[in-house]
Amino acid sequence: MVEDRQHAVVDDRGVEYSLDGKKLLCAYGLSGDYIIRDGVEMICNDAFSRCGLLCSLTLPSGVSRIGAWAFSGCKSLAVLTLPSGLTSIGGSAFEGCSSLENLTLPDSVTHIGRGAFGECSLRKDVKDDITERFGEEVL
Repeated sequence: MVEDRQHAVVDDRGVEYSLDGKKLLCAYGLSGDYIIRDGVEMICNDAFSRCGLLCSLTLPSGVSRIGAWAFSGCKSLAVLTLPSGLTSIGGSAFEGCSSLENLTLPDSVTHIGRGAFGECSLRKDVKDDITERFGEEVL
């Protein structure tokens, strides 16, 4: 990943993408609303961590993996739509997203890491759906 960041493509908001455009590497300090570029397949570990003022995020349909701690500490993130092709969510990926109340988990998801939704304010029905499919350890 260090090698990817040395050759990163940076957009007008300071978000770093891999040279081939398939990985979103880093978006520290991002705020407001953001639309991730088409062509991204993976949100890397820690990519949006500490973006406490990020409110809404749009992921393109090609994203299949969200890394560990990818959105950790995004306490203002309230609007997030997960793409239908998403298969894996890393541990603690959304930990501390205290404004995140509603989320539709696509049927394509086959793996969620421990604590992925820890300290989130998800509605009871959303929590029930997630724990039924993946167990209590993901909360």
